[in-house]
Amino acid sequence: MGPLCDDISKIIGEKYTIVYMDFTNEVKDFSECLKKKGEIDVKCFHGKGMTNTQKKEIVEDFINEEFQVLCATES
Repeated sequence: MGPLCDDISKIIGEKYTIVYMDFTNEVKDFSECLKKKGEIDVKCFHGKGMTNTQKKEIVEDFINEEFQVLCATES
């Protein structure tokens, strides 16, 4: 994930962005990669193990620009 993380981090810059991935483990790995860089505030959104309340809070926080990157699966 390192080179992909670096490339996307450069593209994102200061924008608010949604990054879609195919699998939950990719979402988690990519989010951790961005967090380790320390420059981008990122949260995960996926179907496995998340309650509807958690999903709703994450969407509301993203809409309110409380974090910069939403990394999600399509479901």
